[in-house]
Amino acid sequence: METGSRNPKMLGSWKEIAAYLGKGVRTVQRWENDLGLPVRRPNGAAKGLVYASPDELDRWLRIQWARRMGATIKGLGSGTELNVAVKASQELRHANHKLVDELLQNLQSLREQCAALVEASTQTRKAKDMLARGGAAWRGRK
Repeated sequence: METGSRNPKMLGSWKEIAAYLGKGVRTVQRWENDLGLPVRRPNGAAKGLVYASPDELDRWLRIQWARRMGATIKGLGSGTELNVAVKASQELRHANHKLVDELLQNLQSLREQCAALVEASTQTRKAKDMLARGGAAWRGRK
């Protein structure tokens, strides 16, 4: 996701934070313990509820990338590779969020179609039952 005013939402669970970073919950929990991932807890609770700012997470990622790149590529002058990597990571997260949104929309559409099919089936069964009762009554008049 992009930083700045387009991304004001707070991430309110380990699951949301992990999804934002494109990692598993256990991975981001380990990052918090081992690498200082900027996660906050309401009322300073040690366990349980957590929240994080996407802007802070993006900033933390840039620092981690810089450290990683600095450790593997000495003398990197402009940091162009770092900027490219961070941008690619942001674009992948954005694309992931778009796919999840599209999936949720398709799921909602399927739910609506299933509900319509159930209703049509119920109406058909009722009509069939009425015809069966009406036919039996009609045959009984003869």
